[in-house]
Amino acid sequence: MTNPFEVIDRRLSAIEEVLQQLRQQQAYRPSSNFSDTTPIISAAEVKKMTGWPPGTFYAKVASMPAGIVIRNRSKRLLFNRAQLLEWLQPSD
Repeated sequence: MTNPFEVIDRRLSAIEEVLQQLRQQQAYRPSSNFSDTTPIISAAEVKKMTGWPPGTFYAKVASMPAGIVIRNRSKRLLFNRAQLLEWLQPSD
């Protein structure tokens, strides 16, 4: 019969090894700041990009077509960058 503490010790050692590998991988990743190629952007970024004051921003959000605004469980407003930019283009 094997000692249950030996089994626990082996499993903990394996978990620690995986955590160390993950930490090393994270050290080599670039920062996760949003760039112009990020497909999803936050409400703060949209406000900064458009220069709309809060009242105007929320009025525009209410009138945006489906697909531009992405609502998630946390109720944070997120936006599809490509569709938002297309919607902001002046129509001729």
